[in-house]
Amino acid sequence: MKIGYVSRANPRDNNNHVILGTYQYKPQELAGQINFSLNNVWGVLKALINHFKDLPEGDYLLMRDPNKTLLRLYEVPTEEVENL
Repeated sequence: MKIGYVSRANPRDNNNHVILGTYQYKPQELAGQINFSLNNVWGVLKALINHFKDLPEGDYLLMRDPNKTLLRLYEVPTEEVENL
């Protein structure tokens, strides 16, 4: 599983962001770090996959809102993904 950390390039500009870093984890390592049972992690992942499979084909970005207990899903233009 790959996790990325993103921040705004300027605190007042909500359109430009910078990638702070990306990390790759094995599912068991990630579950241990966030104090999840592995069964619970697979249940959450299954729920996300069931939601994603109903979406049109494309590239998406799943982000946690830093101020709320909320996940946001954004569609990303293909040319943006190719530039990463």
